[in-house]
Amino acid sequence: IYNGLDLSEYQQTLKNKSLREELGVVNGVPLVGLVANFNFEIKGHIYFLGAAKKILEKVPDAKFVLVGEGPLRPRYEEVVRELNIKKDVYFLGIRTDVPTIISNLDVSVLSSTNEGFSNVIMESMAAGKPVVATKVGGSKEMVSDGITGYLVPPADSQAMGGAIISLLQNPDKAIAM
Repeated sequence: IYNGLDLSEYQQTLKNKSLREELGVVNGVPLVGLVANFNFEIKGHIYFLGAAKKILEKVPDAKFVLVGEGPLRPRYEEVVRELNIKKDVYFLGIRTDVPTIISNLDVSVLSSTNEGFSNVIMESMAAGKPVVATKVGGSKEMVSDGITGYLVPPADSQAMGGAIISLLQNPDKAIAM
C-alpha cells in the first residue's frame, strides 16, 4: 500500500509566497529546494550542494533552501562555506509549513542515494512543481523522466545540476511538468 497525501493543504497554498517574503527572495528569482532531515548521509545533501555550486555558474541569481534538522546539519553548513555559496543557501530547520515552502519553489529536489516511496515527491507534485529526483526506490514509479520531472543517477551532482539548470532555463517546460 503506497503512502497517502491530503491534497487540500497543497491546493490552498499554491499562491502563498510567504517563504519568498521571509527570505527576501523576490518573484522571478529561481528557488530550488530539498526537504530532508539531516540524520543520514543517504539523503544526499552533499550532492544537492554540489549541484547548487554548478547551477550558480549558469544561473547566478538562483537560491537554495534546505528544510530539516539533524546531527549532520553543521557538516553541511561547513560544506556551504567551503563551496563559497553561503549567501545563496538557506537552512530552514524543522518547519510545519512544508506545503507553503514547496509552493514557493521553482524546482523540488530529491537527492537520496537510497529511498523508499518518497513523500516529498508526492508533495511536490501535489503543489504542481517539477521534480528532479535520483533514480532510486520509488522515484521511478512517480516521476516520468522528461514528462513530470527528471530522474538522475544517485550521487551525481553534475547530472542533478544539469537537470535543474534545464528546468530553470526552460520555465515553460517546468510549468508543463
